[in-house]
Amino acid sequence: MNNKPIIVDELLRRDHSHLNEDDLCYFLMVYTSGVGFSHSAENSLMSNFKKSLDKKGTPQWQYKTKAISEIGLIIQNILPKIADFSSTTIVPIPPSKSTDHPLYDDRLNQVLDIASIDKLVDIRNLLLNVNNVIATHTITDKPRPTVNEIKINLRIDETLSSNIKPLVLLFDDVLTSGAHYIAAKQLIKERFPETYVYGFFIARRELPLINECDDNIFPNFEF
Repeated sequence: MNNKPIIVDELLRRDHSHLNEDDLCYFLMVYTSGVGFSHSAENSLMSNFKKSLDKKGTPQWQYKTKAISEIGLIIQNILPKIADFSSTTIVPIPPSKSTDHPLYDDRLNQVLDIASIDKLVDIRNLLLNVNNVIATHTITDKPRPTVNEIKINLRIDETLSSNIKPLVLLFDDVLTSGAHYIAAKQLIKERFPETYVYGFFIARRELPLINECDDNIFPNFEF
């Protein structure tokens, strides 16, 4: 994994259809979709990181916990490069399952907990899902949800809304189209119009060459 944050610039933005020139987003690595975990070290790391909660208690689980630790330690050195902690609130983008669902995965919070050890960092689960939804990557028989559909299913946790800092850093694992990021950004800007919202992703998706495609890359993910 790269140890320096990379900006999603004009060239890269073409791969993420919902982003525009006003969206400042950083990422650390690239994973190639559709080619399997053995394609690269990055694909392997993300495959382990995204293992579903139904793998807990199996031999596979150790690889997820190891991936969380590895990513957290790397981000520990990255965060100060992209966030002024005195003026930034970090908000993880919620996964498809709500906090009371048995498959709710708090991997993003675990990474941030590791990354913020010995630092005064304002991390808040400010965004919550109204309803559990189907993991976006599993949708094959109908269009993926629009920004508005994603946004309708998000709400602000008002118990955590006091004293939001002027900068809000949205944190997620993989940047695909950017729909979830834009939905979250719009909701926060509507509730806190004076804030500046930007994004930080562990990885951005890169599409493979057609002859490299493999539909089994991430068979058990819960986004």
